[in-house]
Amino acid sequence: MLAAIGEFERDLIKERAADGISRAKVNGVKFGARRKLSDDQISEIRMWRQSPQINRADLARKYGISRSTLYRLTEGLDGQNSE
Repeated sequence: MLAAIGEFERDLIKERAADGISRAKVNGVKFGARRKLSDDQISEIRMWRQSPQINRADLARKYGISRSTLYRLTEGLDGQNSE
């Protein structure tokens, strides 16, 4: 009996949370972490990536991001997998 009441209460909580989230989205609230780089910085990274003088590890260090993030940002710029 108590389990059924607990389950019902949990369903109510989930429903209220979903309503709150949908209301917040309608009001323009953004969820998740803030972007670490601006659009200008991403453009700079893409420009630098095409230069053979700097490797990806140095470029990632310069902007304080991981190499995997750098790979994702520059995906499709070249067919190389070397650093």
